[in-house]
Amino acid sequence: MIKFFEKNVKFLISLTLLISLFISCFNNFKIFNLYSIGEVTKKENIFKHKKLLDEYMFTLHLPDKVKGDKNPLIGSGDEMYYYYKSNQLFQKIKNNEGIFLKNSLPSQSSWLHVRSLAFLKLTFSKFSEDESKFLIFLFIFNSMLFFLAKIYFYIKLKDILDLRLIFFIILFLSFDPTINQFHYSLMKESIFLSLILIFFTHMLCKQSVFNSFFKGIILGICYLQGTIIFYLPFLIIIFYFMKFRKNSIKKITSFLSGFLLLISYLPYENFERTNQLFLKPLQGLSVLTYGVNRDLIPKVANTNNEYESLNYMKKKYSLDFTYNEKLNHNAQTEVLLRKEYKKLEKGSLNEIMLNPFDFLFVKLKSLPRTFILDPQLVENVYKYNIGKFSKIERDNFKIVRSIYTLIIFGLIFYGIKLIWRQHKELTVFALLFFLYLVIASNLTLNTNRYLLPAIIFLSFFIGNALQILFSKDKNILYKN
Repeated sequence: MIKFFEKNVKFLISLTLLISLFISCFNNFKIFNLYSIGEVTKKENIFKHKKLLDEYMFTLHLPDKVKGDKNPLIGSGDEMYYYYKSNQLFQKIKNNEGIFLKNSLPSQSSWLHVRSLAFLKLTFSKFSEDESKFLIFLFIFNSMLFFLAKIYFYIKLKDILDLRLIFFIILFLSFDPTINQFHYSLMKESIFLSLILIFFTHMLCKQSVFNSFFKGIILGICYLQGTIIFYLPFLIIIFYFMKFRKNSIKKITSFLSGFLLLISYLPYENFERTNQLFLKPLQGLSVLTYGVNRDLIPKVANTNNEYESLNYMKKKYSLDFTYNEKLNHNAQTEVLLRKEYKKLEKGSLNEIMLNPFDFLFVKLKSLPRTFILDPQLVENVYKYNIGKFSKIERDNFKIVRSIYTLIIFGLIFYGIKLIWRQHKELTVFALLFFLYLVIASNLTLNTNRYLLPAIIFLSFFIGNALQILFSKDKNILYKN
């Protein structure tokens, strides 16, 4: 068996890629059907607490339905926002209106994802106006993009890494449900993870000056898709210093040049639209308040939910979101909102300073939620109304999630133990990246979605663990 594997590893890599693509396409239709057979009814009830804080970002406008009279097309608040805003952008393009600089949409969340959805819809509209068919087209696009990213990973690294290692990394990336489930949604994670995989590929390549510049470009594109990686360049600098010491300056400069080149357009566009220079979108100013409103305020102010917590913060810090009830916002409204969001962010920080031990207690208490992977998050969002997902089902699924998480992290730590001495710099970088995402998640939304970019990097250690468990070969797995 082992000899067959070693002789046919290239064939097995190709077979794995093709099977994963077939399964992904099959799941596209399976998840799509949940839009019409699921129990989701009205999103206003589920996202009630966002009415004052997030109406600007996560608008409660319900789009057209795919099938039936009770089931909206969109399954989560994030998807509502992306769908609604990409539709706005799509209509502007169709009407030959400008979409950049002064004519751009307000900076609310992912800059790239809304535009990607709009241009994909524009492309698809040349063939069909059917919203349900567009949804399937989008799911297939997400799956194909990740499929191509894995092929790129193989082509770039086949002369650098042992093919057995490449096979097991691709095997994990192809069938891990926690990663692949996001291909079947409107959320930004799917495209984001494809970009992160390309970036990870270049972390394993020869670290030349040109490669460093290209990595900066890719990471800049990643930031346009998901702002959570904003502080990742600092970890890259640590990686360069550890690996190259005195010879790291040119590589760091090249990397930062590529990164800043990509993201510099954002503050320029924001200045043209609002006459104010800023990089962070509105969501970047509000994420800390989620953690404070959900966990800290109920403890110190005896509020029952995030909606009451927000009312408490509004009164205490004199916040005004009354103009936020409008659906169509202009640059002036955006400036006013940013001012209120900054006040809310400062108020959240003040609450943490006033109640440091309470904040530490509630965050440590909620920390396990961050670590437990959720391979059926997307499916359950579409399949169930949150209130109808019974306690028995939740408890049973927690057991499955916990076992699955233990297996994944067990493989990660076993892989780290095996190759620590050979790849100290990469191991330190991957662990710091994981720790950074854990802290970011726990302080804000406390969602394990934030851990996914780190899982892409940690797949390197999972691949090593699986390869050695399978072949018992502990020799060096790298060609350079």
